[in-house]
Amino acid sequence: MNSSVIDAILSAWTREEESLSYSRIKRHIVGKGIIKKTNDRSLSRWLKNLTDKGILKKTEEGYFLEMKPKAYQVFDYLSELRRKYDNYIYEGEVGGLISHVCALTYLNFDETLLQKDDERQAFDTISVRLAELFWALYELRNAILKRRCGLAQLKLPDDVIRETLFGMLTSSIGEHHATEEIVEKYSTVLRPREKQVFDNLWKTNKPSRKVDYVDRLDHELFFDKIEENLESYKKELKKTASIDLEKYTVEELIKKFVQINEWIQRNHAKEMQEKHSFAYTQEESELEANYRTAILTKVAEAIKALETSLEDFAVVLTRHPATMNQYFTPEHILYEAMEWARAPPKDEFLKNLWQETLDEEKTFESMVAERISHYRSINIKTLEELRSRPWVQRELSKFGNFDKIIKLYKSKIKKQRQNEEKAPSLIGFLGKSSRRPHGKNL
Repeated sequence: MNSSVIDAILSAWTREEESLSYSRIKRHIVGKGIIKKTNDRSLSRWLKNLTDKGILKKTEEGYFLEMKPKAYQVFDYLSELRRKYDNYIYEGEVGGLISHVCALTYLNFDETLLQKDDERQAFDTISVRLAELFWALYELRNAILKRRCGLAQLKLPDDVIRETLFGMLTSSIGEHHATEEIVEKYSTVLRPREKQVFDNLWKTNKPSRKVDYVDRLDHELFFDKIEENLESYKKELKKTASIDLEKYTVEELIKKFVQINEWIQRNHAKEMQEKHSFAYTQEESELEANYRTAILTKVAEAIKALETSLEDFAVVLTRHPATMNQYFTPEHILYEAMEWARAPPKDEFLKNLWQETLDEEKTFESMVAERISHYRSINIKTLEELRSRPWVQRELSKFGNFDKIIKLYKSKIKKQRQNEEKAPSLIGFLGKSSRRPHGKNL
């Protein structure tokens, strides 16, 4: 099965995501003069061959193109969500080992929302804890697999034991104690720098002795109902309580809410207070509830204007691609190089690095070749065999020429070797064992 046959079959797909039936593929390659109408045997054999190689995927609906290397398909769902939440997605990573151990994607969450010190302190600490728990679970999973496959006496990794102990301590300490009591007893064991950071956070968020009416507004379940029926709540407030939300800011409504509660405190009937502790009359309850609802409705309206919702939030944790072995096969290295060369990354530092590379290399093909040349272990013949991959053909049809990439790659490898020969003493000093291909983000 030569490359021209593969190219002819793959050109039947005009869109990556579409499914093509056997008959439609056959009509296409018959029209190109590759086979005759009666030659089903060859076509069936070719399609099976492409399916076995992972280039095509056969389903009940027909044949799909496998446009990306297999390991990258794990992240297709993330890509879909990134498109959905174009401006509301934040990606983080946690370092460890050679480079990174965990990649975190926060869906429907924008890092620019973190504007206050206590917010940033809390987020940074909790997100790192998330990654540490993820890594412990990852190691536990691997240890369990090894135990089931012959290493029955294998001890659980230290990280697993530590996180289990931390979890038990957290549960034991926190289960029957108020946060204020826990802080008083245990915050003293923090290291000086962490103690200072936490004290600042606690000073800002410590519950006050007096009634805090704003904190009483933070009721998630009630808020969810308002989010789902925003317009109906606005109409009902205007109709039954004569509160027109268009005429008020949130701050004005909060001020009114506080005044109402203070008035209730001053004028509450003593006999009801003595009989029912502090039960509101129906009028008092309705008055307070109307302004509480008005404030939350106004806030929900502002959240909706951000094109987001309190409900839509998720955190996706994965092992960081930069430290996954399967991301260093020739196919994945080529894929990563083409992704890198195609468009500048969002990160400012990487964007500057990308621009410097473009200024030096000038073309898409040269940038790809430069990126691949860091992995000098890639055999040129192996690289050439990747030209038949559907995702390679699709990308190159938009951005560049594969023959140019191969030619430039050969040139760069040759230049690298010449430079090494000019400095034999340095290579001898380092020793062969210390030389390794450069990994992305390492």
